[in-house]
Amino acid sequence: MRRLEANNIIRHGMNVFIYFLFVYNISFVFLPSILRTRVLLGLVGLAFFMSRTKLAIPKSFSHIILLCFASILLIVLTTVINSYFDPRFIGNTIQNILYLFGAYYLVIRVNLNRMYALKLIVLAIFLHNFLALLMFLNPTLLEIITSIQSTGDKFEYALGNAVKFGTRFIGIGAGTFFSGGIISSIGMLTAAYIIDSLKKGKLVWILLYIFICITGIYIARVAFLGIFLSLAYLVISYILKKNYNNLPKIFIYSTVFGIIAFGYLLTNLDTLMASNSFRHSFEVFINLFSSGELKTNSTEGVKAMLIFPSELKSILIGDGQFYYKNGSFYMHTDIGYSRLVYYYGIFGIMIYFSLHFYILRYNLKRFKNDKSFKLLLWALTVLLIIGNFKGLLDINWMIFIFYWLALYKIKIENENLSYNK
Repeated sequence: MRRLEANNIIRHGMNVFIYFLFVYNISFVFLPSILRTRVLLGLVGLAFFMSRTKLAIPKSFSHIILLCFASILLIVLTTVINSYFDPRFIGNTIQNILYLFGAYYLVIRVNLNRMYALKLIVLAIFLHNFLALLMFLNPTLLEIITSIQSTGDKFEYALGNAVKFGTRFIGIGAGTFFSGGIISSIGMLTAAYIIDSLKKGKLVWILLYIFICITGIYIARVAFLGIFLSLAYLVISYILKKNYNNLPKIFIYSTVFGIIAFGYLLTNLDTLMASNSFRHSFEVFINLFSSGELKTNSTEGVKAMLIFPSELKSILIGDGQFYYKNGSFYMHTDIGYSRLVYYYGIFGIMIYFSLHFYILRYNLKRFKNDKSFKLLLWALTVLLIIGNFKGLLDINWMIFIFYWLALYKIKIENENLSYNK
């Protein structure tokens, strides 16, 4: 019995670790920079897919691949028209195909169990944020972890400043800065879905949710968006289910937590204000109470960089440039929508988001009676749309997991849905 329990712990631990590698897309120094962990898992998934799939290729899968090729064709078009070759999004498209197969491998590992897969995502994000907290408290550990990762010069410069001034938690792989805050937000939304869905054992997931919320803010302030969306998710979900009895509980728990947090802030305010990380993470609220303005240096920078072309050609098909030759962003903007439209125009933006919205529609059809899951999908979509006003963002790695779970839904629930769709 003990041996069986030990084997289960090891198996679950390995699954969390593999999901961790997929979520955080780490580039190790002992491997070529192109072979990040999502790509490696994609190659493994491709091998599994080629060796184990005996069914005909479903139409939905063919549609996804066609959308990827449409992206490449548009890149070729803007390259020819602008007589300038910038391969940024060709590589991105190829990576998306590999991420699709990586997600396939992850779904096969969890035996097509959606709730288990979502729990593994939350646990992987919790593990990462816990490591980020430990690295913030222990600079030696931070130095060891960062020394085994391959990063670019610009990242090294930003990382050096963050460490020097102690303004934020430093994560692993994609878990640092803006992308780290977005991943934490995904963890919050996923944890909220789990809390909403479970009938028993909610407390553990509530604690994980709170931990990811707090540490996520210290990684990147965009995590406040995840907190807002996840709380909105819980309220809307209870209303959709007409589960009005739980709304007072949410209000009471939120009020008690708020009072405890506010009391802690009041009694420790001087100590907290002496912390660079606290002042950086909660800058928006500090500015609100001190000057009455709801802003940060970052939000002011966003306003300045939210720019779009004026020429019709650039609006429609872009300028075909993502970087200048010196490595800086084209037009010196870090805003997702601005970078996309300058690279391959409005048509490019449509192609860029097409994978997400195609799989969103596919899942909504497959799980049409699951109100909570449909709400989660829409919440992630809102995160994607708003997030691109701050930086360039896609969450295809997450949505690909949902695709495979939806595709094989017929296999585990015996519904009257065609696999070939």
